[in-house]
Amino acid sequence: MSDNTVTVLVVLRDEPRALTRLLVRCQGRSWTPVSLRSVSDGARCEVVMRLRVPGDRRGTAAQIHAQLARLVDVQHVAVDVAGGVPDAVAFGAVRRKAPWAA
Repeated sequence: MSDNTVTVLVVLRDEPRALTRLLVRCQGRSWTPVSLRSVSDGARCEVVMRLRVPGDRRGTAAQIHAQLARLVDVQHVAVDVAGGVPDAVAFGAVRRKAPWAA
C-alpha cells in the first residue's frame, strides 16, 4: 500500500488551540503534514496543508473531509486530491474550492 498526497483547506474559528487540535487529528489518523501554511485575521484561521495519507480507506477525500469537519470550531473544509504539483499550485487549487473564492 502506497501513500498519497492530498491538499486540504480548513477554516477554523481563531481559538488558542485550534491549530493544535487540527494537527492532533491528522496525526491520530496517520495523516502526516508535509507542508503547511496558516493565516489568521483574528476571527478565523485559514490552514492550507498537504498531507501524506495512507492509500487505504483512511486516505480518501471523503474520509478526510468527514474527519476534519467534525473538529470543534471548524467552519469549512475543502479537499483536493491532485498530486504531483508544487505546493503553491496545490494550495491555490484548494483555495479556489472555498465558497468565498472569486
